[in-house]
Amino acid sequence: MKRRDLLLCCSTVTISLAGCSTNNNGSDAAVVDTNDIDLGYSLDYPTWANGDTTGRIVVFTAEDGVRSNTPINEYNRHNLPYSQEDIDEFISTTDFDSSVIVLVETVGPNTSYSQVEFEDIHVDDGALRGNARAMSDDTEIPDQEEVAVGALLKVEFENDTIETAVFSVSDGWNETSDVESE
Repeated sequence: MKRRDLLLCCSTVTISLAGCSTNNNGSDAAVVDTNDIDLGYSLDYPTWANGDTTGRIVVFTAEDGVRSNTPINEYNRHNLPYSQEDIDEFISTTDFDSSVIVLVETVGPNTSYSQVEFEDIHVDDGALRGNARAMSDDTEIPDQEEVAVGALLKVEFENDTIETAVFSVSDGWNETSDVESE
């Protein structure tokens, strides 16, 4: 094999391998770590829940955005181990150069629904993707009022950050829809 043929072969392999590290939109973003904190439930039933969706998702890329656009004080945390100070620390310790915070809200049939469970958080096709499900703690006899359930999900990325999210969100009635971030 001639040197020129060998170089051509090696450059083709290198170009092919270079594409393997990126997702479909050309971004190098990869999820490194996730952490979440439940906000609890709110008796203020959200207006978005009157439509065809099972949830609401907002991706925040700065601390000010989280604090000014998240109804943190509207949530009741009486049966959760988190205080307002824990939530403030969760937000303030986020490195927004390599991370985002995602607000996920869904609904449940009663006040035992105060948590959101996350699974399979990953980057695909240029978006942060995963599953979110309203969870009941079943610790007490719940009030029979429909509630909003919320959580903050901190996602740390390697290389790029992602500002779009699409989650499969299941509400407290086990109805599921794909919800794209606002």
